[in-house]
Amino acid sequence: MNMFVSSAAVAAAPAVAMNSAAHEPPAIDHKAILARVEQIVDLLRTRYICEGWKMDEHGAARALDYFRRHIEGPPAFKDEDEDTAAYHQALEFFSSHGQNLDWIHDGSPGGMICNLAHHSARANEATDAQLLALEEQIFDLDERAHEHDEEIIRLQSIWSAEYERLRDACLGGRRPY
Repeated sequence: MNMFVSSAAVAAAPAVAMNSAAHEPPAIDHKAILARVEQIVDLLRTRYICEGWKMDEHGAARALDYFRRHIEGPPAFKDEDEDTAAYHQALEFFSSHGQNLDWIHDGSPGGMICNLAHHSARANEATDAQLLALEEQIFDLDERAHEHDEEIIRLQSIWSAEYERLRDACLGGRRPY
């Protein structure tokens, strides 16, 4: 049976398929991962992000090449170190462009949803309320710290005058008492 599947549907599919044998590790769906990486690069390249936005094309190419090599070739990496180095370059691209690895590897949008909620107006309202409470505490503590300033200044004035009187008495040869 022939079937047409959109790239968005492939991108949304989980990258890990469970094997029938319980003792085997889950199989990684490299095609689904690549589809999501291609979707990310396409969206970052073609959509408005902010004024002055420019995607790191070289980093995008390295990330795409890494995931394409797992499917299309050229032949696999020479060794695990080469694979790891290439993967870290892909991670650097994702990190510098604010992308979510849960989505890339697993097709799970949970991390993206929670991250966006973290930066939402509602989250800012909660943070603003906390900041306002802290500001109030700071001003209360500042008032308490300075509530006796007038008395301290009055006593310092008395102490300074007495010190000067005693010093003058000693320098003048008189007994201060």
